[in-house]
Amino acid sequence: MIDLYWRQGGSCLGLAILKGVADRFNLIVPDDLILSLEDAARIGADQLVESLPPTLRPGFALKYSGHQESFSPGCTRGRHSSRRRFWDGGDQDQARTLVAEAIINAPPGTQAVVFQQYVKTAELSGVFYAYGYEGRVLVEAISRGRRTFTEIRNGHIVDYATVTGEHIRSGSVLEADPLQLYRAISGLRDAVGFDLDMEGFASPNGVIAVQLRPIPEDMPRVLHPAHLPHPRGDWHRTPWIWGSWQGGPSTVDEDVPGRPAVMVKRTTSLADCPDIVRRLHRGDRTLVVDLCDGFRLSHDPRHLPEVIPHRSAFAYISVAGSSLAQLQAGETVEAFVDGDTGLIRRTTPVGLN
Repeated sequence: MIDLYWRQGGSCLGLAILKGVADRFNLIVPDDLILSLEDAARIGADQLVESLPPTLRPGFALKYSGHQESFSPGCTRGRHSSRRRFWDGGDQDQARTLVAEAIINAPPGTQAVVFQQYVKTAELSGVFYAYGYEGRVLVEAISRGRRTFTEIRNGHIVDYATVTGEHIRSGSVLEADPLQLYRAISGLRDAVGFDLDMEGFASPNGVIAVQLRPIPEDMPRVLHPAHLPHPRGDWHRTPWIWGSWQGGPSTVDEDVPGRPAVMVKRTTSLADCPDIVRRLHRGDRTLVVDLCDGFRLSHDPRHLPEVIPHRSAFAYISVAGSSLAQLQAGETVEAFVDGDTGLIRRTTPVGLN
């Protein structure tokens, strides 16, 4: 496996692991064609598209595999993901252009390109992102206009939240069953021995797994967590967090350079939050409170800063689906995040919010 990583990169290693354990955990792994970047460039886009194997002719996703993402110690997740590099099996000129541009624009460190069978069961199956930790699984399931977040421990659902809105776009009709995913992902996590995230589709016929990666090792955690307040009364508890944070009452959106601050994320994209981005570029310690979405430890840099120095200053907690989703600038909050779960509450005096 180590040799495979050095030859083909992290995305290919994740696929190899999935294929190796698929039968044990009722996983379906789509077919793929893996080529070194050099071979892909030598063959050329026209010949590649003409000679695709039968399972890829109806469509494919084109992914990079290298030493910058996934299983790399200092991974920059998301910068070179497969977003927008999909071909639906229609216009072959479009496929040739997509392949040619992908080869030309391959980022430094790319070892291989992966043509993965285009999964067209989204109309029948539930799109999911899932995260397997020791003893628990977090599932984000997406269906039309709805996103649900579920925490499962020891086979039982212990936390659940739902978010709706126009920002949720998915052709998936069904919603993935979190307990079905728990059975597959908890077993997979125990088999590989590291915390992982997996994405794909869930259906009555099994879990279709299209990607597996370790959860980033650079996630800040409290090695000896401080005692968290008991989540009663006005405290909102959520497992949808990143990093660590502990502090007294803080004024929301009070951006003072060089000082810690609690900043609110009101859109799906961090790029649309210039004050937060400036703080992260400066390295100012920042707790991001997300009002509209739950959190994915996925490849999507809209949700997680992709550049490593930013993440050392970055903590996150989601309040989507709770009464705190109406939080306004100038209010005060108190929050505790320990790398495993988070608690947050308003501390604004009555009459001042």
